[in-house]
Amino acid sequence: MVLHQKYFRAAEIDLKGAKILAKENLFPPTLYHLQQAYEKCIKSYYIFRIICQTTNFFYIIKFTSLMYCYS
Repeated sequence: MVLHQKYFRAAEIDLKGAKILAKENLFPPTLYHLQQAYEKCIKSYYIFRIICQTTNFFYIIKFTSLMYCYS
């Protein structure tokens, strides 16, 4: 499992916990778990974006170097 997937899975668990706590009218811990879920989703997204940009960058470098070799 990739790092961004781990963060997203952890966010899902926090969200599930928040839903359970909300049903029991325990609002302060509900808000805490909602905040944690939000934060982990944001981290997951940014890590995913970095991975995509890095991967695309390396493909561009590889393609450019191949083009240079054959020209």
